[in-house]
Amino acid sequence: MKTHKNLFLFVFGIFILSIFSVFTYYIKNGEFVKWSHSWVTKDNEIFFEQKTPIYLGYSLDWNGIGKPVIKDILFLKEDGTDIKEEKDQIEIIPYIIDEDFGSMFYEVDATEEGVVERLRLVENYKVTNEKLEIVLKVQLKDNNWDEDIAKMVIEYKNLGIPRKQTIHFDGIIDKDS
Repeated sequence: MKTHKNLFLFVFGIFILSIFSVFTYYIKNGEFVKWSHSWVTKDNEIFFEQKTPIYLGYSLDWNGIGKPVIKDILFLKEDGTDIKEEKDQIEIIPYIIDEDFGSMFYEVDATEEGVVERLRLVENYKVTNEKLEIVLKVQLKDNNWDEDIAKMVIEYKNLGIPRKQTIHFDGIIDKDS
């Protein structure tokens, strides 16, 4: 009888360990995938000369189980410095919109078309669809700013577990224009 009990506990332990391993594997392998990118061209006088804010859209997909909750989105330069440290040169505020955004709006157009009203802050945003639209409000404050964004870092929780994902980012200025 004791042997059956020990065998049962052993099999039950293996079963629990297997379930935990599969669960952990799927949580760790969930990821955001960026599949569209928007830029502003170097000859855009409204952005560079008049320093008018623009809104740039980026499409992402969530590939994984669970419904992650985004805590923050950070943008880093090539050297790993957070872009927020250059607030006197450029300001970038990330938002999420629950619909297709397109690629770019000037602030006046975004306001007139009601886009600004539909933007949501990224903090504590629960991803409910696999498709996600990130919108950046970008305002250049100093024409001498010559750095660009190299990485986007999404900090989120999935099934209560804090996660962080770094995504390659091709900058906001089209270097080929």
